[in-house]
Amino acid sequence: GVSVEPVNIDTGIRQLLLVEDNPVIAKVLTKLLHRAGYEVMHAPHGGVGLELCEHHGPFVSIVCDLMTPSVDGVEFVIRLRERGDGTPVV
Repeated sequence: GVSVEPVNIDTGIRQLLLVEDNPVIAKVLTKLLHRAGYEVMHAPHGGVGLELCEHHGPFVSIVCDLMTPSVDGVEFVIRLRERGDGTPVV
């Protein structure tokens, strides 16, 4: 049988945004997500995450730490939704 993977229809790439300020956690999650078939863009806090969404989105999903410097995870999601971006956030 043929295995079908969910993909981003526009690019064929499963691009995911990781918002995480801890470099060790970011490295481990990035490695695991790569193994799962995702291309990962990393932002050290929500401010950078918002810029990446604007300039490099859309993402199939966003993995976001709640406690990051500058713009935290809650504020990140509020601003994302105010922009009309409905990307799923974990």
